[in-house]
Amino acid sequence: MRFRRTPPRWASIPFLAIGLYVLLISLDLLPYGLPARRRAIFDTPHHWQVGAAGIAFMAMGLKLAFPRGPAVWQAAIGLVALGGFFAPLMWLILDGPLSGAERVLIAVPATLGLVGVAIDVYQSLTGRPFDPHALDPLEAARVLRTHGRPEQAEAVLRRAMKEEPGRRDELQRAIDAMRRR
Repeated sequence: MRFRRTPPRWASIPFLAIGLYVLLISLDLLPYGLPARRRAIFDTPHHWQVGAAGIAFMAMGLKLAFPRGPAVWQAAIGLVALGGFFAPLMWLILDGPLSGAERVLIAVPATLGLVGVAIDVYQSLTGRPFDPHALDPLEAARVLRTHGRPEQAEAVLRRAMKEEPGRRDELQRAIDAMRRR
């Protein structure tokens, strides 16, 4: 099975369509029908929170449509999407018409989402994926050496020397020790 690094461009169409629909309803440009019995936070969809969610969906559609766009555009679109989702969510948690249990039920996924955003920001700032199980280069080289792959072990250490110039001497000593054996 082949894994795609980026979703297909057609995947952006539902996000753009839903976002545009929600935004037009919140601006009262499209009519909406209300069911006879319902329990909702708002009586009508004419609120900034509903419009912000529509803008967030449209931003995510743009992000999916142009996955390899300029980094500045990706960051700007990502901030719009983040603000569009989390501003209404934070309003709902902090000031919405909810009971204490409902606030907690909404706050837990919001916190997990913020952790995900923090990991994404870490990845974009450092250029390295967040992998808590990643091996230290010295440990990776030791494992490769014990499995009979000294060339790959040396390549791992040389790449680590380029990525971590502060550990250059330590890694060079490891390469020299590996060659002596």
